[in-house]
Amino acid sequence: MTLSRRKWGYFLTLWSAKAFKVKLLWFKAGAACSMQKHFKRNELWLFIFGQGDMGIGAEPFNFHPENVYDMRQGDFVEVLKERWHCFRARRTTLILEIQTGECREDDIERVV
Repeated sequence: MTLSRRKWGYFLTLWSAKAFKVKLLWFKAGAACSMQKHFKRNELWLFIFGQGDMGIGAEPFNFHPENVYDMRQGDFVEVLKERWHCFRARRTTLILEIQTGECREDDIERVV
């Protein structure tokens, strides 16, 4: 298992293979990841505990209210490849992320 620290918290890689990866994402209250998308993988985010806002859309920073989700314990969301997404935690939040496709950390485009 590999622990990686970020400004928003950290992630722990639980399992990694070419076409499948499982991570735990831990977000500090008030923290957010960058606006991002992936080209070769889909992701499923399962919210273990906490609360926050998940935005998903075709264009960065152009989320309509119907594309921003209040995520809480037990909720899940699918992030398809080439969809912009970001998450801002309102409370400390733990997420199980399951990636399918080509699961490489450099498969990312960010907007800060």
